[in-house]
Amino acid sequence: MILSEPVESCPVCGNRYVSRIAHRDRYAIEASFSLCLRCGFIYLNPRPSQEAYTEFYEREYRKLVEEYRGPKDLERNQWHYGFALAKFLADQNILAEAVLDIGGSTGIIASHVAGNKKGCKVTVVDPCAEELKQAQSKGFRVLTSTAEEVRIKGIPHELILMCRTIDHIREPRRMLQDIVSEMSKSDVLYLDHCDWLFVARREGFVNSLHVDHPSNFTRESINRLFEQVGLVPFAEYRPPKSTCYGYLLKRGEHKYLVRENADTLSEIRRMQSRELDN
Repeated sequence: MILSEPVESCPVCGNRYVSRIAHRDRYAIEASFSLCLRCGFIYLNPRPSQEAYTEFYEREYRKLVEEYRGPKDLERNQWHYGFALAKFLADQNILAEAVLDIGGSTGIIASHVAGNKKGCKVTVVDPCAEELKQAQSKGFRVLTSTAEEVRIKGIPHELILMCRTIDHIREPRRMLQDIVSEMSKSDVLYLDHCDWLFVARREGFVNSLHVDHPSNFTRESINRLFEQVGLVPFAEYRPPKSTCYGYLLKRGEHKYLVRENADTLSEIRRMQSRELDN
């Protein structure tokens, strides 16, 4: 994958004051990552074009991850995630008539969530046509598209799911703005992100960075993003045995108290220094 597209400002807050914090990723690929010194967002810079990134997911992504982590039962992992998420949503009384799952892969997570409501209409969006065949076999409407390119106008969506997706987005603010513009005040968005700081503490600074995650969020920077696009969190969720952190969101004036990120920025700097010393 060719990393040829420079990023001139932070894709979350637009700030140009950044620090280059890494020059390789966990796969030993030469790749640079920038840290926004205002909101704390970490992003791949330069990054691949959208066309190159789509091709990467079609041809290289699964193999690269398997070589690093070893073979995993992706469907079993999704089954457990979907089962737990459906229970959380039911506890929150989220029983939607129509579910739109963006980045929904084979539709396993959506099938659990749809089971909360009889007759629920489901649409699954994913760039992988092979995985969408499995979603279609479950009786779901499918749409082959990346999350950044999809337009949800005209697709039923009382509940929108974005599970394990936003970390793979090149322009998260632009993508979410497009989604929010088509949400009514009663629509609900469930979105999770990989808790980058948790992973960095557990696996090490460089091992927390990889080219398939052009976006890397802490809990502070994700809430900066919500503030930018007009999303209000009303419930938070930590999936079991997961590095993700999830939020239920609605449109509205952002009243969430964004945590002070000075301590987080200092910790990232310390991690970077230790890595350079080794």
